[in-house]
Amino acid sequence: MLKERIMLIITIIFSLLCSVWFVKLAIDSHRRASVLDESATIRAGKAREHKSGIIKIGVATNSENLTYDQLVQGVALAVDVINSENMLKNYKLELVIKDDHGKVDTARKIAQAFADDMDIDIVIGHPDSSIAINVQPIYDFYGIIFFTPSASTPRLSFNGSKLFFRNYPNDAEIGAFIAKLADKLNARKIALVYPETVYGRGVANALESNADLADIEISARDSFDAGFCNFSNMIEQWKSFYSFDVIVGVFVTPEKQARFIEAVKKKELNVPIILTPEVSAAQKDDPFGAYKNSIYLIDVKPEMATASDLTRAFVEKFNSRYGQKPNYVGFDSFEALYILAQAINQAGCPSAPDVAKVLHESKGFNSLSGKISFRENGDPNKKINILQFKPRKEQ
Repeated sequence: MLKERIMLIITIIFSLLCSVWFVKLAIDSHRRASVLDESATIRAGKAREHKSGIIKIGVATNSENLTYDQLVQGVALAVDVINSENMLKNYKLELVIKDDHGKVDTARKIAQAFADDMDIDIVIGHPDSSIAINVQPIYDFYGIIFFTPSASTPRLSFNGSKLFFRNYPNDAEIGAFIAKLADKLNARKIALVYPETVYGRGVANALESNADLADIEISARDSFDAGFCNFSNMIEQWKSFYSFDVIVGVFVTPEKQARFIEAVKKKELNVPIILTPEVSAAQKDDPFGAYKNSIYLIDVKPEMATASDLTRAFVEKFNSRYGQKPNYVGFDSFEALYILAQAINQAGCPSAPDVAKVLHESKGFNSLSGKISFRENGDPNKKINILQFKPRKEQ
């Protein structure tokens, strides 16, 4: 009997301690949330009072991928254009550039460093989807606009954030677009290759879902990691075991894309190739050399034949300064800051909530791609283009 009473007392004490612990946890969580809310409120208020002087823009790049070198180049050129043309009237832009090296821990530290600087209300960058999804909550909590010119996972735009924006289509849109293009080419079977990344899997899965709806079969599907380079064996297996009438290649580096095309040519395949995103074509007029069929690049840049004066001037300045044509990252990085400058002007200050409100409500901003507006989730209403390289015989 005594033993049962002791056990009952112990149980009651344990229950009380658990209740106290849960109450304390709830209070601490509420306090942390209040601190975050207070930080965001203070940041927004400080920015609203900032009516002239320097506006600091955080920039986060990844130097481990050569394609992303153009991120810093694009925003740096945008700063020069915006400042020299006095687009922001009482303000001048200044960049705070950091490198996340494609590592999540480094990126989180960078995001926290930007958040600790109460003069930073806008961050552009974190080009990798796998990195962007890890830092987005930090920027959201601290009331900072996070604008990425290349991270394309749909997860970024479907979590309720009012401060997230991008000017590159998401993976689902790209995958659906490729499926429609394959259908227009009368393709019924696709051989698909993509990087084993958040981006690669996202585009591949979206393509397969949309291809199925169009009664198109993904007859071969292969992924590769960062160290992979032997596309010849992969393509040889395709030729030996699968039938297909179009190839889809997803690449984020020009080196991998070029190696793949060379392997396809050596194996003497004769089917159309669809590539995304555009990385090699930016660097020269004939990036693929002789191929027996058409190569289609999924591109966000308008064709130069129909491009605006703004776009032509940008390409000329970029080429003159950096000795190369802009790829999609350089293009979208310049465009991102150019759009933000217009939104800051309309908001009357760099306050993140005010600028975000303008971005959401505007019917369109002048940009390199023409008029661009944004949906409620931060995704752009932006045309996807096709750049076709027609067959050319060997010289």
